[in-house]
Amino acid sequence: MLTEVKNEKYAIPLSSIIETAIVNKKDILSAHHQPVIDFRGRVVPLVSLSNIFNVPGETEEDDFYSVVIIRQGEKMAGLIVDSFIGQQEVVLKSLGNYLTDVFAISGATILGDGQVALIVDTDALIK
Repeated sequence: MLTEVKNEKYAIPLSSIIETAIVNKKDILSAHHQPVIDFRGRVVPLVSLSNIFNVPGETEEDDFYSVVIIRQGEKMAGLIVDSFIGQQEVVLKSLGNYLTDVFAISGATILGDGQVALIVDTDALIK
């Protein structure tokens, strides 16, 4: 699934996604100094892709977050993005030998319009 964070595009593997949601900021709670939501009776931590990847740019103030709920085994997390672009098949390209230690990025892809989208390693984001 292609998502957008400020002006950058990120691809999240569909195999990791449970569902997408729009979450009101009023529904965000805090547990152990981390934002969490109640997702179908389970406490799910929220992770901002903008903060994880230090995406430069202006943050738009809104009353809602666009969240991608991901799962690895029994663990879940909610990835906060600016917007959902939609599902798209992409070809994974390796980052090469020079960029092997980039946190939470498993590769990149070139989109139809020539833009590059980084592919998120969701397993690295679930604690």
